[in-house]
Amino acid sequence: MLLLVLANGCSRLTNPWKKGDKVGQPEKNPYRISYVRDYATPWNMHLVAIEGFGLVVGLRGTGAPQPPGLDREVMLRELQKQSVDRPNELLDSRDTAVVRLQGILPPGVQQGDRFDVKVTVPTGSEVTSLRGGYLLRTTLQEQIFTGTIREGTHLGDVEGPVMLSPSIGTQSNPMELTYGKILGGGVARKDRPLYLLMKEEHISEFNTKRIADQINKRFFTKRGGKTEGVATAKTDKLVELRVHPTYKDNMTRYMEVLLSVVCYETTEQRGKRIKELQEAVLDHKTAQDSALKLEALGKSGIEPLLAGLKSSDLEIRFYCAESLAYLNVVQAVKPLAEIAKMEPAFRVRALGALSSMQSDLEAEAALREMLNENSVETRYGAFRALWQRNPYDLAIRGETLGSSESASHFNYHVLNTKGAPMIHVTYGKRPELVLFGSDIHLMPQFFLDAGNSIVVKCTNGQEEVKVSRLNSLQSRIVTTRLDEIIKAVVDLGGTYPDVVQMLLEAQAQKALPCRVEIDKLPQGGRVYSRFEEEEETVAEKKKSFWSR
Repeated sequence: MLLLVLANGCSRLTNPWKKGDKVGQPEKNPYRISYVRDYATPWNMHLVAIEGFGLVVGLRGTGAPQPPGLDREVMLRELQKQSVDRPNELLDSRDTAVVRLQGILPPGVQQGDRFDVKVTVPTGSEVTSLRGGYLLRTTLQEQIFTGTIREGTHLGDVEGPVMLSPSIGTQSNPMELTYGKILGGGVARKDRPLYLLMKEEHISEFNTKRIADQINKRFFTKRGGKTEGVATAKTDKLVELRVHPTYKDNMTRYMEVLLSVVCYETTEQRGKRIKELQEAVLDHKTAQDSALKLEALGKSGIEPLLAGLKSSDLEIRFYCAESLAYLNVVQAVKPLAEIAKMEPAFRVRALGALSSMQSDLEAEAALREMLNENSVETRYGAFRALWQRNPYDLAIRGETLGSSESASHFNYHVLNTKGAPMIHVTYGKRPELVLFGSDIHLMPQFFLDAGNSIVVKCTNGQEEVKVSRLNSLQSRIVTTRLDEIIKAVVDLGGTYPDVVQMLLEAQAQKALPCRVEIDKLPQGGRVYSRFEEEEETVAEKKKSFWSR
């Protein structure tokens, strides 16, 4: 009886009926190799938009009273929830503005994770600028508008200074002054678990349990001192997934690898499959898929991937090195570092793979060395990879500037690098300022605004810089060293957007000895051209022939 039950269980999992065959006619090989992707598809991998209304204060006359209507009704109710004093007076002031807010929650987001929130003024608003404004704390929900407002689930909160696009110049469209972002100002209130959803023909508790068991043989984590698998069979249709730490910054790859886990194969089939994958990974047409399947195998896939590192084909070397990095194999470091420097199409993925190697000192050393590269995106990409790998790395560890009591603080890093000095600011993900070079000085003379309330000036031939807060006796005297000036601005209440505005004005006035770069992370979606590599290979062969 037990043998009969096991046989029935295996046949259900391995799907012994061919598509198109008559019911009851079994496959010649009922124990065929089957992958998770044959039985299930990813679920809850979509982006979730959450919205709300908020009140921006501190606008110094560039705001507008909010007229009666639905927007005012929503905002008044929100202010009352937050126990704000005299809400109607605030809504009638020209120093405030009612704004629409939208955040996007990515798949796998965890409670407490931060995200950007877009800020726009409602259609027909008389607000002329949001520069220097601060968004009071408010909630973000899934909202449905059906004449009256029906609120959805409360999924996030947001607060912080409004940052306008750094690309805004003196000739920009005035409308650009009426929208911006709260960088990293959104905070998720709930986890968004990932799931595998069983295909209709494979729905059964047996199948979800077997798939969870197979995934857990490959992926497990420590929780409360106990080793636990990442997958849990919740129903006959759903397998819930926790994010493995190695893939915390790459949900898409995590799901691709999970789908490449084998549900069933005999020992003989496994050995044969590894040999086939070792051959397939050496062909650029099948290298990427084969590398993922070898990565899904875990330790058994390492040897074939190491063989791929010896290939003369850059694309094959990259796919093999990438999978080895996620398996935390040190031999992946050198080829990934070289490819990150020389091939833009693979740069973002190479840096991401290096950042996943959290316990490898060689990966850390390679990323630190890239901080000195000439390429702007390689330098900044290496910085972010180091930060994702370990925010407390001595090479990049920074400090938090601004008031921690509000949401106006930002991340500040001064790096002691050998390359040309550079300043990098962000307009996404997190408010962050990075100085590549520890001794950058502004060149007199200059007169700079840092937001609506702070001015920074230095007359020609002077070494002193005066940082003053308008309509106040507060001021600071510092040297022309940029680090001192930034900290003086923050000390007088300046926010991240204020500091960025000052830097961009300094660049426009030619007071900076280096460029200010904005959001220079390596970009995905670039296409690798094999044609160029093949041309180089042909040229090398010709050169080799004539040198004989």
